Amino acid sequence: MRAVEFLMMTLAVAVLALGVWAVHKWIPRSGLSFFRPPSTEAPRVPAPPASKPAPASPTHKRAAHSQSDLGIPLGIVEVDVPTGFPFPTPADLPAGFTRAQIIAKYGEPTVRVSGVEDGRLFERYYFIHHDRTRMTIATLRNGVVARAESALNEHATVGTP
Repeated sequence: MRAVEFLMMTLAVAVLALGVWAVHKWIPRSGLSFFRPPSTEAPRVPAPPASKPAPASPTHKRAAHSQSDLGIPLGIVEVDVPTGFPFPTPADLPAGFTRAQIIAKYGEPTVRVSGVEDGRLFERYYFIHHDRTRMTIATLRNGVVARAESALNEHATVGTP
């Protein structure tokens, strides 16, 4: 029994020593610089900014552009922006409508809450209108709409949060 206690104590001390030795790898900015070897690199000093060339006259600017320069649009990024999904009303979400049909037609809900109730998947999808005055709540059981209801914020006005 004594041997097991001694072995456990030795193992604990070894793990502790390994942790102290490798703390700079686990926490890079730990402040324990005495574990790190001294740096031999010279500190990096940023180069001073280059002086700006004198602006050319407008006639030279036009002449400076060639046809090849205008053919390659630099810095332009094309982004496909969805045109937006319509806001669903409870009538738009009849019982039996599936999760895939909802997302395909109305997009991702603003808020999604999931859980298990009586051993079945229970989900609530909250669609909040962009002006925050209307909200449609769809209750799904096992991925199929069981109920849809609407909530209206009677105190909100359009344009105010």
